Amino acid sequence: MLKYIMQLYKSKRLKVKHAFSSRQGGVSQPPYDSLNLAYHVGDRRDDVVKNHKLFAYEAGFDFKKLVFMNQIHSNKVHVVDEDSFLVPSCDALVTNLCDTPLMVMSADCAPVLFYDEVSKTVAAAHVGRKGAFGNIVKNVLDVMWERFGAEAENIVVAVGPNIKLCCYEVGEKEKSEAKNLGYGFALSGAHLDIDAIIAHQLQKEGVLKEHVEFLPHCTCCESERFFSYRAQGETGRNAAVIVLEDYV
Repeated sequence: MLKYIMQLYKSKRLKVKHAFSSRQGGVSQPPYDSLNLAYHVGDRRDDVVKNHKLFAYEAGFDFKKLVFMNQIHSNKVHVVDEDSFLVPSCDALVTNLCDTPLMVMSADCAPVLFYDEVSKTVAAAHVGRKGAFGNIVKNVLDVMWERFGAEAENIVVAVGPNIKLCCYEVGEKEKSEAKNLGYGFALSGAHLDIDAIIAHQLQKEGVLKEHVEFLPHCTCCESERFFSYRAQGETGRNAAVIVLEDYV
């Protein structure tokens, strides 16, 4: 019997099937309790598989068609097409294939979902400090345009639960790097605002401000609700998924 009812979060702006998970509603035991969706953190594989199936059922996508990444804290983007269903080492996935769920996992980093209704293209990105500093957001938008003709002004973006300015304290090295990259505006004392960097990058590339939504939840402040590496160390992973339904 599940200890908690699964609670999924959604964007009001993203008019495509998607969901952001919480840590509740799965079968994993502490410290991965309970809806851990990552295989690489030390959790029992059988429990993770069950969690994937539970999440797929609640979010309404086909577990067998799920595409996820070996996330490496990079700015690499991988296009999912008919010939590329192996697990890629990257931090963003882009596709125009229907019924092909894209998943990103996180435990403080920002899960970012993209959708262009005109070109019928979706993307999922893992944006932590390294991804933000490497401007993976721009790389995703470039691939969406170059491969599928997705224009920035048509793209809607939702940024899921992640560590916020209140909790993300960084060192002098990271502060210097942020300033050198032109992201000094995202610093407040010893704290760094990843959301502010993402917002800046999206607007610089032409994504309309009114097409962007940041879910307000801080994974670190709300670590009873979300997995947070900063708060817990050994822990599970949240996930976000996006999928195009058949539009023919």
